Amino acid sequence: MKRNLFIVFALLIILTAKSQCSANFGFVVNANGNVSFTNTSAFTSSNVIYTWNFGDNNSSQSVNPSHTYTNNGNYIVDLLLHDSTSNGVCISNYTNVVSISNATCGLTAKTNTYQLNSNTINFVNASTGTIALTQYTLHYGYVTPQNYFNGHFNVVHTFSAAALYPIQLVAKNSNSCTSVYNASITVLSQTCNLTPNFGYTVNGSNVAFSNSSQGTSSTTLYYWMFENGNTSSAQTPPSQNFLYNGTYTVTLFTTDSINYFCGSLITKTINITNAPCFASSQFTMVKDLSAMPSIVWNATPTYSTNVVSAVWNWGDNSTSTGLFPSHTYSSTGLYNICLTVSVSCGQMTTSCMASNINRSAESSQIASVKVLNLLSSVKEEDARTKKVVLFPNPNKGIFQLYVKELPILEIRILDLQGKEVYKAYSLVNEGFCRVNLPEHLEGVYIVCIEGENLKQKERLVIVRD
Repeated sequence: MKRNLFIVFALLIILTAKSQCSANFGFVVNANGNVSFTNTSAFTSSNVIYTWNFGDNNSSQSVNPSHTYTNNGNYIVDLLLHDSTSNGVCISNYTNVVSISNATCGLTAKTNTYQLNSNTINFVNASTGTIALTQYTLHYGYVTPQNYFNGHFNVVHTFSAAALYPIQLVAKNSNSCTSVYNASITVLSQTCNLTPNFGYTVNGSNVAFSNSSQGTSSTTLYYWMFENGNTSSAQTPPSQNFLYNGTYTVTLFTTDSINYFCGSLITKTINITNAPCFASSQFTMVKDLSAMPSIVWNATPTYSTNVVSAVWNWGDNSTSTGLFPSHTYSSTGLYNICLTVSVSCGQMTTSCMASNINRSAESSQIASVKVLNLLSSVKEEDARTKKVVLFPNPNKGIFQLYVKELPILEIRILDLQGKEVYKAYSLVNEGFCRVNLPEHLEGVYIVCIEGENLKQKERLVIVRD
């Protein structure tokens, strides 16, 4: 009998301890949708864990949090208390409704548009300040408006004719939080009769070209890309010199300045068998400002394609063999740096440059020189095998991407130190995608193009007037 009484008494103690854990809170609604929460939970210990759910997909584990709601409405706030004590685990929760009527609406409606092919436009939601329950009404052209309630939309619509159409997107988080986006889009017809073609005549290492493209007009644009590194925008390009024997590709793009969805390309192979022997050992030296306070100079050589060896003489009685070495000096001074290059046809040449290698005032490190392979991450491919071709290049910050097969998902532009300076998303089928870069970009960059089963890198040269 006494044993049974003891068990009952022990259970009462445990149940009483567990019942002492009780979640509770109060709150004050401040200006602009901000709410201050006061935790009034009872009989908790020092190792209690609080988990707040504010009812708008946001949460916190602070003891007395504050939270700002961006949209008006009623929100169910839940506080879950989890207290691990020596008497066991106590779990308790408490909910209350917070009514917001003074929130600052941060909703901005917007849709991006991309022309996929003839008369067909892809509408992609670009609204900001949305929530899971945002409602959208999309008006495009003069057809019946479409409603979307899933927090996102991606709409493809084919218009009956090429023309200028008004569009409107209405985004709504609540009755008191609505945003309207109005714009107009030009829908282009993809009727195109352009057929690029060209002929050429080889005279030693010099090649002359003739343009025999069909379906051209006064608005036709031409872009030539030669594998010797040159480009041209002339209808008939200047003759090209190819310094070394071998096989080279030449690509001609034709497109229309008004209907930039009209365009095509052709690539032909030229065989050079009687080029003179030529070696290049020129290089430039530029201080790497991103390495400060350390002093680092970047040397950029212009190796020819038939280079077989390179020797760098650093001017301090030391040399390095290889195309892209690096060197650190042991003392400051004026050094005469020389590069000696040998090529497969037997010629050898040397170029020198006097460089003042100084110790940094901010650092005890002696200056170093790195020989850069600027395009080490860019795989040079035959234009016939590329899925995306960038042109014109060089350009003034506006260029096009010719997409042969797959939609482009992401376009990233990196500087030569690998820093991302531009990023955009685009959706196109086979055809052209135009890119307009910010005005401050100038110099040499790497363009990274990624999509489904597609990763490609291209060198981009931007020269502003």
